[in-house]
Amino acid sequence: MNRQTALRLSPRSLASLALTSWVAACGSVRLDPPPVQESSPAAATALVRVSAGQPFAASCLLVDVGATVEWRNLSPRSAISVVSAGGSRELSSPVLRAPYNYVPADTTDECALKQNDICVAPLPHSYWRHTFKTPGIFDYRDAHDGSGTSTLYAYGMPVGTTTASASGTVCVRSAPGDIPIVNCQQVCCTGTSAGECAPGVTCISGRCGGVSQAAR
Repeated sequence: MNRQTALRLSPRSLASLALTSWVAACGSVRLDPPPVQESSPAAATALVRVSAGQPFAASCLLVDVGATVEWRNLSPRSAISVVSAGGSRELSSPVLRAPYNYVPADTTDECALKQNDICVAPLPHSYWRHTFKTPGIFDYRDAHDGSGTSTLYAYGMPVGTTTASASGTVCVRSAPGDIPIVNCQQVCCTGTSAGECAPGVTCISGRCGGVSQAAR
């Protein structure tokens, strides 16, 4: 941009140009999926664990309105991100990889191996929390393509190894008196009991009918 062009720009245009340059340099903002959401400051009331190449556990979670779910990446050297599947824009986490919200081995409460009730193989992790304020069924996925290259910005950090695709669901039940009512019946399942899912619907990976194709 030459000096004459710069002089013709209004103060608002100059501010917009500066902001655009800052965002591009930062590399931590994405527009599709939606911009990353910071971790909720509320204490976790439910927990989902995931590690490189493994599915989310629990793959389908039932909670009440106001619950705060924490996703823990137990392989924090690999990139994992939680983003909504389909048309929902409820979930859009940063890349859960150290140093983002990193809990080191000396303070983690995760353990891979215990001997005589003493943890001999602690698991460090990175985490992200989201507080659900509205009822509904929220399908999500790990927003990486599994080819070894991240499909997202790495929250200001270099792109690195990714996990294979994974998917999950959080069903948020309505508070008493809410309309419409979401009771989360026939959403999550184990595949071991009759009547868990609606007639003709199969239990797939802990979810009646499986997660939508958009989540894969």
